[in-house]
Amino acid sequence: ATSLDQPCADVFPLATSLDQPCSECDLLKCARALQSWEEMGMCLGLTYPETTELKHSYGYDYREQKFQMFMLWKRKNGSCANYKTLLQAAESIHDQQFTAFVKQLVIKVGTD
Repeated sequence: ATSLDQPCADVFPLATSLDQPCSECDLLKCARALQSWEEMGMCLGLTYPETTELKHSYGYDYREQKFQMFMLWKRKNGSCANYKTLLQAAESIHDQQFTAFVKQLVIKVGTD
């Protein structure tokens, strides 16, 4: 059998992992890796009032603001808060280091 006879998921494990909902553990890792969270929140569909509320609720705890931004996105979007959307948002904010970090998460999810 050739590789063309194999299901896409076997040849491209990322194809299936991209559609998986993001785990809270991975979102915590993202919060640690992300530099500026407000633009990322907007790219994930959060509103300006929601980002303002996060800033007021978590004051000077910048890391917690970032984590709660990801958790709000996950609560609002359920199973649609997946790695594909996270990666697209990371690419749209043009943060190459964070985008590379998210790609590594996707690869890890695809091989677990």
